Order: sequence, then structure tokens, then C-alpha cells
Amino acid sequence: MRANNDCALTERIRNKDSWLERRIEFNVGYDHREFPEECGGGGHGQSGMDMRWVLSGPLGAVQWVVHMVNWVPGNVRSIKGVEERLPVSLVPCMQHGLGDLYATDLGYHSPIELYEGQYHTEPGKCEYLPGQDCYYDGSGLNAEPLLEAFLNHGPMAVWAALARYYNDVLSERNNS
Repeated sequence: MRANNDCALTERIRNKDSWLERRIEFNVGYDHREFPEECGGGGHGQSGMDMRWVLSGPLGAVQWVVHMVNWVPGNVRSIKGVEERLPVSLVPCMQHGLGDLYATDLGYHSPIELYEGQYHTEPGKCEYLPGQDCYYDGSGLNAEPLLEAFLNHGPMAVWAALARYYNDVLSERNNS
């Protein structure tokens, strides 16, 4: 079970005739590989921290999600003789071809259906569209170019890409 929105940084910006909200959420990972018997025993897996970038406005919200594989509680080098575990790193693990940081989703939350038969949640179930239906779609493959932009050009490149995505996906379809 993942904690949700363990920490979030939020700011409002002006976009044409409306306000948009930029939000970065950090969801702490977990290490549940060894549970005591009174909790069912055995392992329940582990997962690293997620970082979710959300740009929301009157037409819906778009998101980009990054997963930090080894950013697991307890996965840091120790100080003064405490048992050492693998270090947190942004350096790719060359043996496996996977890095510690990878993009997992570029998606949108729309209050209206953008294609016939699109899956949606009940009103009130989506934290980005409170009290509204939420039609969601996203792609892990489309998320990867934003990671490259982020690593090469910093956070403003992500916000610029999310603003383009917001306008391309939500503005165009919501106004047609």
C-alpha cells in the first residue's frame, strides 16, 4: 500500500484567461519484504518513491510520473557503523540496463469523454477533478522524452511540455 501525497509543492500561474496550478507530489516508497507474524508474515514487496508532476486547470489535469527504483526507506548509506545497504543513486545499473530513475506515465484527467467508450471514475473519486467524472488516459512510452528533457534542461522543461500537452489534449478536444 502506498502513501498518497506524502509531500506536495504547489503554485498557481496565469494561462491566457484562466489560472493553472502546478503541483509536484512526492509519494514515499515502502519496504514490506519482511513482515512480523502478527501482520501476516512473509513479504509484501517493496517500491521506491514516486514523483508526480501535475498541471491542472479548468479543462482538467495532465500528469507526468517518475519512479525512483531504489529510493526505498532504509536504502541509504549508513553513518557510524549502522548496517549499510545499497546507496541511492541516479547512475544507471549497467548490468540490468535499468537506471534508478524512470518515467512511468504521461497522462490526462478530463471531465469529459475524449473518445468513445473511454474508462471513467465516478464523481469524487479523482483527486484532480473533485466532484466530477474523470476520464483518464496515459502512456508510459510517451513519458520517457520528458525524463530526457528534465535531466538535460531542468524542471521548467517539464512544465513547458506539460503546458503543451494540456493545450494539445484538453483544450483542443474540450472546445470541439
